[in-house]
Amino acid sequence: EYGHRSVAKDTGQRGIQAGAYRDAKHKKNDTTNLASNHAKQSATSVEAPTDDFNAHSIALTFVVEVEDRETEILVLASVDNAEQQPETSNRNVVVFPGNPGIPSYYKDFCVNLWELNEGANDVLALGWVGHSESLLYSEEVFTLQDQIEHSISFVQQHCAAQDCTVTLCGHSIGAYIALETMRKCPHLVDKVVGIHPFLSNNLDSPIQRLFNVLVHNRLVVSAVTFLAGALSALPAFLRNFFLSPILRLMDSNSGGITQSSMCTYRNINNMLYMGKHEFDDLAGPPDWEFLGQNAEKIEMVFTVDDYWAPVSLKEEIDK
Repeated sequence: EYGHRSVAKDTGQRGIQAGAYRDAKHKKNDTTNLASNHAKQSATSVEAPTDDFNAHSIALTFVVEVEDRETEILVLASVDNAEQQPETSNRNVVVFPGNPGIPSYYKDFCVNLWELNEGANDVLALGWVGHSESLLYSEEVFTLQDQIEHSISFVQQHCAAQDCTVTLCGHSIGAYIALETMRKCPHLVDKVVGIHPFLSNNLDSPIQRLFNVLVHNRLVVSAVTFLAGALSALPAFLRNFFLSPILRLMDSNSGGITQSSMCTYRNINNMLYMGKHEFDDLAGPPDWEFLGQNAEKIEMVFTVDDYWAPVSLKEEIDK
């Protein structure tokens, strides 16, 4: 088991709660106390809407230490008493986000996964180190390889602490990171599900080619990060006004995270820096040999008109 603390943004509370993230998934009182003691944290009670599955969960955000680096995780925990809780398997579902790697963006997705499995699998989302709503004190930036090593360490520590294996559900670049994690920890990863997987640069996409140029341009990166820092210093109503064209395209949860947390100098700087290394590291084709050898453990989900995960990639995988 590894140390962590609950996120209590806006209150300044930094109480250490060793073991609480593990225990919260099984003890109603522990979970409800966490939510009440830190009312400002991201904690949302959810009731499954099916007649034959009457269970409740709560989405809690914690800060965990992985190899001495703090990062956020979002955990779906049952708040029913022992008699009402569904039996859980020893396989956890861990969601790897895209870029930006803020786990709170995936709250609704995690809730849906928990409900679809009728609470049989514990579900959590891992945030990328440096991409955080609350840890804004460091100027350090992290490469794609840093995030891969971070995810490997997290899976190893999590599986040891929970005595479990994991299914990794990776979105966009998170799918690539999930595959690399499985490469290093095949005995701990039962399956990788890639949702709109970003596995290789799409040279046919003018938008992706433009992004590639922009994240490698120091002047553009400096201007964007400066603008993010300026926005984060504004009062909330002004920040909301300037971001309103973007926020109108989002649901309330995603809009709130974008308005309050993503648009900070540190998060944007890490997002662009990681993006630059994504383009550099994924310049070649996917590792077809590895994908073929592990085909039974890999599922990929594609959609039309996605320049990060084009249909042409699906066609190559199908071959």
